[in-house]
Order: sequence, then structure tokens, then C-alpha cells
Amino acid sequence: MSSGFEIDRTWVGQEAPRRMRTHGEEYEAAVQRLTEHGLGATWGDTELIADLRAAIDECFPVMEGVLGSLGSGLVQTGDGMSAGDRNIGHAETAGLAEIEGLGGEAWK
Repeated sequence: MSSGFEIDRTWVGQEAPRRMRTHGEEYEAAVQRLTEHGLGATWGDTELIADLRAAIDECFPVMEGVLGSLGSGLVQTGDGMSAGDRNIGHAETAGLAEIEGLGGEAWK
């Protein structure tokens, strides 16, 4: 058994951010479709359905806001994962350069 942990840089830096962005864009597209098409026609004109439709109509703006925020948050998370991976790469490169420079030829 080994100790410590390792980051799969390909997954964290490329695949996971791509998937997060894709999911976020799907949420944002769903909001766009709902906004464009609305909830459609009611099912008949009974009083029960009219009351249900009124309740749904009241909740619709909140649902749009929540889905939009969720989609935006997923896209931003994907962007952050890419930035984090990029920063780790820069830190590793800089750290290695510093370590190699500490001991001169003796460390090589």
C-alpha cells in the first residue's frame, strides 16, 4: 500500500472541467428553452387545473432563477478546475526550478 495521494492531472485539468461546463451549459439551455416556450397550454379549463396552473406560474420565475444560477455555477466550477490545474502546473515547474538551483551541480 502506498501513502499520500496523487492528482490525475488529465482528469482534473481537462475531463472534469469539460464535463462541468457541459452540464452547466445544459442547465442554461434548459432555462432558455423554458423562457422561450413557457409552460405550454393548460390541460382543459377545469377549476382544479386552473388553480394548479396558477401555482406553477407563480413558481416559474424562481425555477428559472435557480436553474440559471446552477448552470452558471457549474460552468464557473469547470473554469476554476482548469485554472487550478494550470496553477498547479506553474507551481510545480517553479518549485522544481528552485530546487534544482539550490545545490548547483551537486543536486543534478
